[in-house]
Formats: sequence, C-alpha cells, structure tokens
Amino acid sequence: MLLTIQEIESQLNNKFSPFQGEMDDLILRKRTKTVDNISVLEKN
Repeated sequence: MLLTIQEIESQLNNKFSPFQGEMDDLILRKRTKTVDNISVLEKN
C-alpha cells in the first residue's frame, strides 16, 4: 500500500508530536526523478 505525501506527513506529525518540537528538523523530501531499481529497494 502506497501512501500519499500528505498521509506520510500526517503520520509523522502524529508520531513525533510527543517530542514537543525536538524533532522539527526532520525534512520530508519529494523525489524528483523515478527510481530505476524499485524492486531491489522493496526487498530490503
């Protein structure tokens, strides 16, 4: 199941909100090009 960027951001916010800002430096970056070896990445 693939999640949208908004769903990922929401889940990260829910997970890290108890840290009261200590994890605010985390950045979610959108991929700018396709992944050629997605099958290899999915196996890991």
